[in-house]
Amino acid sequence: MTTLQRIDFGNQIAGPPTNTITTVPNCFAQMTSLTKIVARNLPLATLPTNVFQNLNQLTYLDLRLSTTSNSFGSLGLTNSPGLQYLDLNGNKLTGSLTDIDWSQFKQLTYLDVSYNQFTGSFPTSLGTIGTLQSLSAFGGFTTNQYYMTGAFPDVSAWSSLTTLDIHNNRLTGDIGFLNSLKSLTTMDISVNMFSGQLPSNFANTLSGATILNLNNMSLTGPIPNLSNMVKLTSIVLGRNKFTGGFPDLSQLVAISNIDLSYNQLSGAIPDNWGTFPALQTLSLQNNSFAGAFPPSLVTANLPKLNLVNIANNQLTGVIPNPGTLLTSLQQLILSGNGFTGSIPATVGSLTNLITLKLDNNKLSGTIPAGITGCALLQTLNLDSNQLTGSIPDALKSFTTVRTLSANNNQLSGNLPKWMFDKGITKLSLANNQLNGPIPLAVKASDTTLTYLDLSYNSFNGTIPDVMTIFAPSTGFLLMKKKKLHRRAISTTLSLNLMANYLRGTLSSTVISTFGTKPFALNCLSNAGLAIRSTCASGGVSGTSADCALVRQTFPTVDFGGVDCTNTTAVNFNLDGKINSLTLSGLTLTGSIPTAIGALVNLTTLDLSSNVFVGSIPTALNNLVNLKTLSVFSLDFYVN
Repeated sequence: MTTLQRIDFGNQIAGPPTNTITTVPNCFAQMTSLTKIVARNLPLATLPTNVFQNLNQLTYLDLRLSTTSNSFGSLGLTNSPGLQYLDLNGNKLTGSLTDIDWSQFKQLTYLDVSYNQFTGSFPTSLGTIGTLQSLSAFGGFTTNQYYMTGAFPDVSAWSSLTTLDIHNNRLTGDIGFLNSLKSLTTMDISVNMFSGQLPSNFANTLSGATILNLNNMSLTGPIPNLSNMVKLTSIVLGRNKFTGGFPDLSQLVAISNIDLSYNQLSGAIPDNWGTFPALQTLSLQNNSFAGAFPPSLVTANLPKLNLVNIANNQLTGVIPNPGTLLTSLQQLILSGNGFTGSIPATVGSLTNLITLKLDNNKLSGTIPAGITGCALLQTLNLDSNQLTGSIPDALKSFTTVRTLSANNNQLSGNLPKWMFDKGITKLSLANNQLNGPIPLAVKASDTTLTYLDLSYNSFNGTIPDVMTIFAPSTGFLLMKKKKLHRRAISTTLSLNLMANYLRGTLSSTVISTFGTKPFALNCLSNAGLAIRSTCASGGVSGTSADCALVRQTFPTVDFGGVDCTNTTAVNFNLDGKINSLTLSGLTLTGSIPTAIGALVNLTTLDLSSNVFVGSIPTALNNLVNLKTLSVFSLDFYVN
């Protein structure tokens, strides 16, 4: 077989099929006339050392996704100077690309060495190959621990390069090297450490580019005029340090993706969006854009637009009424601006909307009933506005909403019972003016609710057995407390009904659920009910000022020796190993719940100064760690 010139194993599927090749035959290295080898998706494991050493006629080698785990230098490629095509993508090759001298491959046009386990620097000799047309050497493998570092070399010889993908490395140097890449059409050099300003003639040099990704680096200065890059379909310049105004994109009629997020851009957002008929995503969040919302963004004919994110800027004025032409819009995120006026009455015309976030603005008026026209809506966030009125009964027509949040408004009226059985998983209405009773519990099988925060309202009546409405395998989290930072713990059960006017008996249903899962129950500042608890490790953090507030609100809580006088962040314990339960002086009635006996980690139990009746439950014998029991001033019969 010494005269064999080509071997093509095809696009095999790695795994158990009987025709899958797992080893390289011993005679492989003796096939000295080979010019082409294709062995994709073969579980080859480790190849013989210097397996390609004798193949000095080789021009084409494709080992993509063959799980080869050799060191790069042991493949023996240095005796194949005529290589034109080399694809080693998706293996487990180790070592460094500097292990060989690339300058000998004077005919190489295609090179892909991405998704391996390479470390070290980018080879200087690779920058000397003038025939190179496509280079992919992005880092990562299955994690982000494998990448190249150090200075990017002189690449002035790459005048024929059309595709460059070196993203997710840690390469450094001035971004000015792009001026040498006059033939480039597709570029992704994101998530590196390149710095400097984009050259002023950048758009002229790369006028043929279709994809430009310079995301997540340290680029500074203004974004130059890009109107000459008329072939661009995607421009991603997010997470840099660009300053100045919105760049001139007026001639980019083919553009589908614009991402300028997380920069320091300022000034007005232009109002010429009707000139971008192919636009699909617009991400401008976390800049300093000011002025009015550009009306054409929601009124122009943009049939493909599915995402608009202008959150966390300085936009003011009213939000224009959307037209009926945005037939594909799925996400509209306008959070963290200074918008005033009411929620647009025609927002319901966005019939395919899935996410609507208008939180942290200055919107007033009522929640429009017409919002139910967004029949596919899953997330609605109206937090921290100045909304008034009741929760529209029309909202019960929603069948897809999973998250509904309207904290920190001035909503009033009763809490509709339908909100507990419409498929909502997160319901947060804290710090409003809602009143009346909390609707009675429903069966767990009838609801998907996993998060409920009704704190700081004016609810009255008794506390229902709300724990029965939550799916027992997921629990729910309600830890919102002024000046405390919230950290979600998926298995923590926590009920926050504080600062209402609730009263009455603490049910066995609530206590028994606490006994099986980590929990935090907060019913403080009600007329006749409160719970205070301490736990053994991990959860909510705050400053010394937060400590003082908590000590004032929770006079009997034990923070496990945390010094609240220091100025550094502290950790308050919250993982469910409940050791102290205080229910004193709350005018609780009925009998002592026997389910307290399931709280086997309790060391302190204080039930004093209530009006419990009946006997002390024998279940308290299970509290083998109990050291302090306070039951004075109770009306019960000793048994």
